[in-house]
Amino acid sequence: MKISRIRLGKENIFIDQYLHEPYREMGQKGEEYPSLRPAMLVIPGGGYSNVSKREGEPIAMEYYRKGFEVFVLNYSLKDAIRSSRPEDEGHRALMHIMNIPSVDTSKIAVSGFSAGGHIAACLASHAKRLGHEKVIKALILGYPVITMDERYAHQGSRMKITCGLDENLLEYYSVEKNIPDVYPASFIWTTATDALVPVENSIFLFQALRKKGHIAELHIYPHGEHGLALATCETGITDNRASYWMKESIRFLEENL
Repeated sequence: MKISRIRLGKENIFIDQYLHEPYREMGQKGEEYPSLRPAMLVIPGGGYSNVSKREGEPIAMEYYRKGFEVFVLNYSLKDAIRSSRPEDEGHRALMHIMNIPSVDTSKIAVSGFSAGGHIAACLASHAKRLGHEKVIKALILGYPVITMDERYAHQGSRMKITCGLDENLLEYYSVEKNIPDVYPASFIWTTATDALVPVENSIFLFQALRKKGHIAELHIYPHGEHGLALATCETGITDNRASYWMKESIRFLEENL
C-alpha cells in the first residue's frame, strides 16, 4: 500500500490517498495487474464543525480491500466555509483522482456521511457548475444531510454551509430541489431512529431522484443512532442490522460502476 497526503491549497485542505502496489507477478509479460482500478473518494461527516476520523480511514480500508484506489477528503469547516466551499475542494480532489495513472476514470465513486454526504450529493447536483459533469458514476451516502428545510435539516450543518442562513444558499444547498438530468447512481442508507439527521433527508433525496428517473436505492434500517460509520466495533458504535450497509454498497457498486 502506498499512503500519501496531497494538499489541495490551504494547509488544512488535503486528501489522504491509499493506492495499491502493482502486482506485476500476476500480470502477463511483466505488466501490472490489474492495469486500472476503480476509485472511491470518501468524505467524512462532522456537521461542518470537524472531520470525523471514524468515517474516514476505516471506511477507506473497506473499499481498499475491494480493490479500489481510495482517497479521504479533509475540507473547510466553520467560518472558513465563507471563503472556500467544501464542494469546490471536493472538485479539486476529483480532478486529482482523474490524473492518477492507476485509476479507471470511468469508474469513480464518492462516499459521504452526514455533512460529508451533503458534500458528496452537492458534488453531483452542482457538477455542471463545478466542471466535472459525468465524472462521478456512483454515490454511497450514509445518513446524509440533504435538505435545508428547517423542519428536517441538521441545524448545525444548515447554519454553517449557508453562511448564517443566506436565502440564496438555503435554496442552493437543498439537494432535493437541485437534481439535474445527469446524476450518478445513488445508494442511500440511514436509520429510522436517527435523532440528528432525520430520515426524511434520505427519503426526500430518494423521491427526487426517482422523479427524475435516476438509479437510486434506499435502505432504512429500523434502529441505530447517528454517526454509525461501519456500525461495527471497529468504529465504536455497533448495530448488527445497519452493519450490512457496506456489503450492500459493494454489491450496488458492482452493478453500477
